[in-house]
Amino acid sequence: MRKIERVGFVIKPHAPDIEKILAELIRYFEKKGMECLLEEKAAQKLKKGEGIPREELPGKVELMVVLGGDGTLLSIAHLTAQKDVPVLGVNMGSLGFLTEVPLDEACLTLDAFLEGEEK
Repeated sequence: MRKIERVGFVIKPHAPDIEKILAELIRYFEKKGMECLLEEKAAQKLKKGEGIPREELPGKVELMVVLGGDGTLLSIAHLTAQKDVPVLGVNMGSLGFLTEVPLDEACLTLDAFLEGEEK
């Protein structure tokens, strides 16, 4: 697996507390020295410029974090598969069959993933 230097974020823009959760996860990665790239809707939510078109994001990162439900995850899955980029799908409250990481376990799951990536 490639060393993770850049993390991309894709969101479901109307998910509850999305701005707060997105900002917390960005801080998490930045504390680890990683650059965070936002797709257009995520950048708009945080008022951080225009963002990167969703179709281009997987070619610029080594990990994708999807905050939303199964539909949000599926909208990015085929793009990441073409680039061999791992995806962490964080369930934002609705029933999720594919976004299996509950919000309250996101940082623990990321710690375990990143620890394994470093070995």
